[in-house]
Amino acid sequence: MTDPVFEELRASLGGKVFAVFVQNPALGELRCAYTSHPGEYPAAETMPLDHSAWTLQVLVEGESFVANSVVEFVGLVPDDARIVALGCGAALSIPVTDASGNVLGAVVMFDDENSFDEIRVFAIQAMVVARHGTLTKAMQHAALNLRVIH
Repeated sequence: MTDPVFEELRASLGGKVFAVFVQNPALGELRCAYTSHPGEYPAAETMPLDHSAWTLQVLVEGESFVANSVVEFVGLVPDDARIVALGCGAALSIPVTDASGNVLGAVVMFDDENSFDEIRVFAIQAMVVARHGTLTKAMQHAALNLRVIH
């Protein structure tokens, strides 16, 4: 069952493709907890945590990732080929941390090329921050449920 906070966030933020990922460093994996495209980009799908620039920037350093063209994200973002096939040309990943500052995962959006200018990125980050409490709770719950699948 999808947590309503993920649905609300997607409705507020828009984008062609919207997903929430939770990481499990102990298992070395990243899992999709929510997706706007369950057929093409399934929830609960597991990807290995790699040592890519995206992983280091978003999941280790806790910094947002913005790419406004395919060239800027191909080879850096997990599942880049699938995202391009869905007609997306820009990527935005916003890390979500718990109260201790540990990165739980990320809110990820894909949209048309040049969709993420500075003003839109700031607005999206503000909306994620405004929902931080409910979002972290939902991500922690999703992470626990996803561990049971293993």
